[in-house]
Amino acid sequence: MSNMIFKQRNTKNHSVPITKFENDVLKLLCSKKNLKEVSEELGVSIHTIHAYQMSLFEKFQSTNLQNLKKFCCQK
Repeated sequence: MSNMIFKQRNTKNHSVPITKFENDVLKLLCSKKNLKEVSEELGVSIHTIHAYQMSLFEKFQSTNLQNLKKFCCQK
């Protein structure tokens, strides 16, 4: 994946940027790393990564990691 920052579309078709850290988490999750591996690589707790994952689910209107990864791969 490139260094681009993913953007999600809300219901009014406006792009809402995600933070650099959310982008980092998303890229690592899309590279088939689990929460523990992502937390170790970024130097934060697994609970922090889980919170960011839940935030990404909400922003991308996703209910699970597979759907989030599908969106990630489309970009």
